[in-house]
Amino acid sequence: MAANELIQQNRLLQKKLNTENESYYGDLILYLRGKSIFKNDQVLEEKGLEILQDIIDAQHMGQSAKDYFGQNPKEVADDLLASIPNSIGDFMKLALYGVGAYAIISLLVLVFSPSNTIDFGQFGIVGVYALVGTLVILWFLGNNAYGKDKGQSKIVYGFLMALYIVIGLVITTFIDTPLKYTLSNSFVIGAIVVIAILVAISLYIDKRKNS
Repeated sequence: MAANELIQQNRLLQKKLNTENESYYGDLILYLRGKSIFKNDQVLEEKGLEILQDIIDAQHMGQSAKDYFGQNPKEVADDLLASIPNSIGDFMKLALYGVGAYAIISLLVLVFSPSNTIDFGQFGIVGVYALVGTLVILWFLGNNAYGKDKGQSKIVYGFLMALYIVIGLVITTFIDTPLKYTLSNSFVIGAIVVIAILVAISLYIDKRKNS
């Protein structure tokens, strides 16, 4: 199965966990995903699903996840992360999907804009900001999955998300660059179709490769 299918199956199987095991596994998978930005997504999700199935099996035998995997799941997660190969390609693919989605949204907005003018400089700045901001948030979530004060971590996370959104709005509202071009509606619609087709083909190839 492709990584996104593994994630979906993971979500369904988590519903079988009791409250204690759900908390244990929730922290574990959050830590793994937050710390695996440059790791192979497919392998990571396969390993995460294997752990989940082991916890479910142990639960059926009356054994808790804490008893099965130990009192320090962070060590288990770190050992698992060390065994997963790096994959810059997976990271770049995710980044390109993000850029493609942002490009489609921006072009759709442009269709209904009276000026049909796009600022490619602003587009690039927002793209880089969104990528860096996402990496920071993922790192924070993973780094604080086993933090001592989760209540405080949630407050900090809420603040980071609010700040992230506010800065993004400021960039899109107040930053202008000389790289502005006026595009026709036909060109914009054509660009949307091409980008959507390229993303769809990429997703299809990725699904076939991992099926």
